[in-house]
Amino acid sequence: MKRWMIFGMVLFLAGVGAFSKTARAQGAFEEKKDKNTLAVFDVRVKGLQIALNDEHLQGVDWAGIVADYQKVDMASRYGGALDRQVFAEHLSVGTLTKEDLDVLLEALDTVGDKRILLDVEKTVSEGKQLSFMIDDIYSYFTDDESIKAVQKAKTDKIYLRILPRLDREGKRVEVSCYVQLGGLSLPSDEIRVQVDPGGVVVLGGVFTDVQVSYTRKIPLLGDIPFLGVVFRNQAKRQRPSEIMMFVTTAVKDSSLD
Repeated sequence: MKRWMIFGMVLFLAGVGAFSKTARAQGAFEEKKDKNTLAVFDVRVKGLQIALNDEHLQGVDWAGIVADYQKVDMASRYGGALDRQVFAEHLSVGTLTKEDLDVLLEALDTVGDKRILLDVEKTVSEGKQLSFMIDDIYSYFTDDESIKAVQKAKTDKIYLRILPRLDREGKRVEVSCYVQLGGLSLPSDEIRVQVDPGGVVVLGGVFTDVQVSYTRKIPLLGDIPFLGVVFRNQAKRQRPSEIMMFVTTAVKDSSLD
């Protein structure tokens, strides 16, 4: 009887040891799998500023353009700093396909005079964060070459942090964004959006006033070489402008594919 009890104990301990070894191997496999499935992303951020024309003084109607539209509160993030050059009561957030973005960029020419503030692409592995900054914000819109050098004179900056990762199924990209307007404000709460690989996250609704220089002239006479200067003059007026950012996230490499 004792021998059977001892033999049973040996089998039990052997089974525990085998189970423990299997569990350790499975854990090591899962850890290795996790490391191997980390995706690598190409993230491109394009920032635009548009001096709005008379038909679009309230800004772009993002709710009617993008999918997955949402408003993100920004007014409460200022910490009492109300006198700001760059401001937003709320951010307008949504998604577009890359093809729709190409169409939209052309259509924005009808909204006002457009300037590129930022166009940067960076590569990052899953779980790591990217930082972008827009520090050249226009205060003056003009085509006069003699004063173009001083067009960018805003002191406020826009800070954008991006954290991309694959969803559980590995089919879509979850993009977490944090936006901060100037150094005195708090960053926004996490803005989490899902897009297909290569899809675009849209962040709009940031405004700043600008001086716009334009030419007034008498038709035909103002176009006469040399003498035409007598029949035309430069005028200025203050206009609202909207700043918008487009975040495109493509999966560069992933063992899930």
